[in-house]
Amino acid sequence: MIDVTLSTQADLVKMVVIHILIEGGYALDRKDHENLTTGHRGKVSGLWDCLLRRRFGRGWSRVESMVTPASKQSCRHRLNVLYEGNHGIFTR
Repeated sequence: MIDVTLSTQADLVKMVVIHILIEGGYALDRKDHENLTTGHRGKVSGLWDCLLRRRFGRGWSRVESMVTPASKQSCRHRLNVLYEGNHGIFTR
């Protein structure tokens, strides 16, 4: 989990977080004005997928983000990336 205070407006931070998550392949789910969660990110295909899956298993990630205004020109951002996997050396 990352918890930081930024010296910029909360609306700007929310806009940038949304843009980055969409570009990263996440489907967004807005709970309310401050909380944003994503579904599991889609699989990224590559040349070595079958070898990597055999050794490391298959994994999925999702993101929880909360941006709250601290003052007029600052905000607090909490970001949590959750990872789930199966059938790999790190998931047994």
